[in-house]
Amino acid sequence: PYFNVSFELAEIEYFGKDLNEKIYLRYNALNDEMELSLNSFSTDSDNILIKSNKVSCVINNEKYKYVEFTPENSISITGYLSILHEGEILTLYERKQKIYMEATKARTSLERSFPARYTDKIQYYFSINNGSILEIKLNKKDLLSKLNIYSESIKEYQKLNKIKIRSKEDFLNLIRHLDAN
Repeated sequence: PYFNVSFELAEIEYFGKDLNEKIYLRYNALNDEMELSLNSFSTDSDNILIKSNKVSCVINNEKYKYVEFTPENSISITGYLSILHEGEILTLYERKQKIYMEATKARTSLERSFPARYTDKIQYYFSINNGSILEIKLNKKDLLSKLNIYSESIKEYQKLNKIKIRSKEDFLNLIRHLDAN
């Protein structure tokens, strides 16, 4: 259920103050929680970081915040998002999830059996001027409709750089460009 199985030394901001203790965290992407340990050699943990929007942490230079966000065609939920870009106007977030898939047996000899496994799901979210955090997909149609105030800049950026926004890096560069202009 983890993207990184080992516990990493973390910086924790707790209700506006930085904790100066050595605390090790890892993100449980299946249960959407930060597991806590006092050393990096632990293999399991019964302790988790308090789930509050006043508590954030940095693990391996990746900042996680517990915030309310709105997935596409859904109601608002609260969970951990990592911040990819925090600019003056635009903020870009990433949500990493692990989804448990049950084992399936082949019903006929023409089908394949699949063992139980975890699958990765990565979603991107944005906010303008620290407003609502909304999901955005990495395709031109969604970019232009959700970031409609920047539609001309997006078209110009894509034409100038001759790229299609399909990767995380391209999307991040676009957001940085929009935030700078």
